[in-house]
Amino acid sequence: MASLGIALVLAARPAAAEEPKLATVLERAGAYVTERVLMSELIARDRTVTAIIDVSYQSEPLVGFLVPIEMRERYESRNGERIKGDARYGQFRQFQVNVDETFAPVIRK
Repeated sequence: MASLGIALVLAARPAAAEEPKLATVLERAGAYVTERVLMSELIARDRTVTAIIDVSYQSEPLVGFLVPIEMRERYESRNGERIKGDARYGQFRQFQVNVDETFAPVIRK
């Protein structure tokens, strides 16, 4: 099975004087793709912190599509403080909702 790496890279950043309200800049995003997206990465940065979020996906036969199985977050401030978080997901279930509604005809005057 062939694979492909996709990366989106910000070519230019707006100057602070041009966009004073722009708090966070998406720096880079990417995905590892075979026939489906298996992993994604998002990197965002502002004046005080850098955030990196990686998500791994896996096929889940019970629900019939790819689901996130792991997410890793890393945040680092400009003064060196670090926060890491890891989440793992499992025991996926499919929920069904049945809705039965009838609408009255619209009468236009």
